[in-house]
Amino acid sequence: MPRCRSDMSARVDHTMSLSISHWSRLYGDALGSATLKQEMHDFTVEEQLGFEPSGEGEHIFLWLEKTNLNTAFVAESLAKFSRLHLRDITYAGRKDKFALTRQWFGVHIANKKEPNWDEFELEGAKILQVARNDRKLRVGVLKGNKFQLISGYYTNLTLPTIYPLYTQWASYPL
Repeated sequence: MPRCRSDMSARVDHTMSLSISHWSRLYGDALGSATLKQEMHDFTVEEQLGFEPSGEGEHIFLWLEKTNLNTAFVAESLAKFSRLHLRDITYAGRKDKFALTRQWFGVHIANKKEPNWDEFELEGAKILQVARNDRKLRVGVLKGNKFQLISGYYTNLTLPTIYPLYTQWASYPL
């Protein structure tokens, strides 16, 4: 366990706990508390490509849903399955392992035989869509990411207490 200052406590295992009681609060004391990311599906990330694949070309775009897998491992698995070099597998960005994520992977097929993507098997991963594109999928080409964070296990929070805050937060652009 890493060394911490005596006024902070951290426990690292499948969850992380961090005491913030000593932090200053801009708007006064907390109204209550909630637990975040208790379950894998409590946090979802979905890539927003910002364009539609062209439908033709030597690059295959795979829209893939994964959970409990990191992006690099999925890329390695796709390379093995398609019998290509890892350099032929691309993605626009890395996504959280401990979440339900939907992201695009690019596979540069060129003059090689395209595998049957329905036969791709990797526990925690599922190909949702296959499309061709005339350009390589590059890091950073995303329009953005859509996030959803579900919280639960509330203490001392009631709807009349938090609704005014929610309506205020909803007006902030993300």
